[in-house]
Amino acid sequence: MAYAAVWGMRKETHLVGQEYSWLGSIFYFGYLGALVPCLYLVNKVHIGRFVGAVTFLWGVVILCMAACHNFAGLATVRFFLGIFEAGILPAFMVMQVKWWKVSLWMAV
Repeated sequence: MAYAAVWGMRKETHLVGQEYSWLGSIFYFGYLGALVPCLYLVNKVHIGRFVGAVTFLWGVVILCMAACHNFAGLATVRFFLGIFEAGILPAFMVMQVKWWKVSLWMAV
């Protein structure tokens, strides 16, 4: 968002007052709301499919950001970016734990 603001996002999307600051915060609202369900899903679903699906959906949402022309559209997109990004960190942590478990087993 920082580069987009430099290149005229605020003017083109008619952001006024604190709306630009709220766009940064709304991302974390989505992230916090989706973190617990993602922690559950990452342990119940095949991890490769989970990471693939979350990454694909994140990419689709980031493409939708180009279609936004007002605060409401940008806020919606930023919220969903937070939701889909919330699954990545837990998935990578689980993958790392599984890798170390295999590596330690092979060393013995």
